[in-house]
Amino acid sequence: MIAAATSLHSRRKGPAVRTQVSGPLHTFSKAHTAWAALVIVLGTVVTAAGPHAGDKDVPRLDVGIEDVARMHSLSVIILMLFTIAYYIRKDLSALTKRRIQVFFGISLAQGVLGYIQYFLGVPELLVGLHILGTTLVWIAAWRIWLSVQFKAKEMAL
Repeated sequence: MIAAATSLHSRRKGPAVRTQVSGPLHTFSKAHTAWAALVIVLGTVVTAAGPHAGDKDVPRLDVGIEDVARMHSLSVIILMLFTIAYYIRKDLSALTKRRIQVFFGISLAQGVLGYIQYFLGVPELLVGLHILGTTLVWIAAWRIWLSVQFKAKEMAL
């Protein structure tokens, strides 16, 4: 729903014109978006295994939180490296490069927040902020994908 809302928001000044993207850039774009989604899913598993997955009587996922947190953080590191590799591509528009910079900044802040909350024993307020950050990461990832899939002059943001 967040991706759909982001797509609708990007088209608020008129219909988007789909570009004929194919080949390595198209594949890279889809892979980056899919990896960002995987990172978010793994983060959701971490939350579901932790103390803030509902009230105290709700059963948690029966997985070791340290193990899934480690998997999640490794997936984030890979996403950050993937994002750097994406940014240095020669075939990107200026809009896509700007959106990758925004994504990288949000993701970096999100990662720092994730480590802080983990080492502080996952205080509820920081968990809430991390969930907000997840939404911003997904919006930023989707906006990168949109900038590759549609003509830049048609994009409102």
